Amino acid sequence: MVCIHCGSKTKTTNSRRVARHNQTWRRRQCLVCQAIFTTREALDYDSAIRVKSADKALESLSRDRLFIDIFRSLSHRKTALSDASALTDTILSALIADSTNGVITTQEIVHKSTETLQRFDTVSATVYTAHHAD
Repeated sequence: MVCIHCGSKTKTTNSRRVARHNQTWRRRQCLVCQAIFTTREALDYDSAIRVKSADKALESLSRDRLFIDIFRSLSHRKTALSDASALTDTILSALIADSTNGVITTQEIVHKSTETLQRFDTVSATVYTAHHAD
């Protein structure tokens, strides 16, 4: 990693994995100008996880697509945006843990999303299920 101020090499002085968000943050210090800054590394779902659809086609997992589906299901709540973001991260963490060789099915996404939403808000789970019926 290069310094954002002078472009020189940096060293990592501290690092933490944030499991809830599938991120790693690192405190870095420039070896030349001594500037200190923080970077965040996150999993690139588009390249790491593939989704197998009903017709057996493989496509990239889109966090944004899942987020929008969850957000729509939570639209009756005042805190829909923050709730949807947190729930999307929770669902993705569970899906990644259950994936086989980086592949999950659309049915697994629907099942895990419904299960998670049911524990959080039954109305949202009902709305989500209605939009994702087989």
